[in-house]
Amino acid sequence: MIILKCYNCNKEFYIKRKLSNILLNKKQLICDKCYSENEMDLNLSIIPLDERYNLHLYTFFVEDVRINYNAFNMEYSWLVNKLLNKEPILYDQIVIDTTTLLKLSKISQILEEDVYVIAFSSRS
Repeated sequence: MIILKCYNCNKEFYIKRKLSNILLNKKQLICDKCYSENEMDLNLSIIPLDERYNLHLYTFFVEDVRINYNAFNMEYSWLVNKLLNKEPILYDQIVIDTTTLLKLSKISQILEEDVYVIAFSSRS
């Protein structure tokens, strides 16, 4: 049995290990209660920036949640690896407004390609 401390609520929780898997380096950073209360809902929104380029916005949560985002670094790493051929822009939270879209549009024009953004949550 391994004792860990939850990144979100700071309470101790336990992971049971057998002799056959005791050396596996599977990291669990939050307890089951926090994980279930803050269930991820991976969304992709494609927003046109201009006539040639789009914003591909990946968000992990529908709304802003009060959680230590480091607890989801495995999921975050997985998504970044899926987009490895791209260079995503990373945000904790992004506000989608006219100013942000104009800035991202300029970036896409400079790069001459679509823009990929990963954020834990977004607001319009």
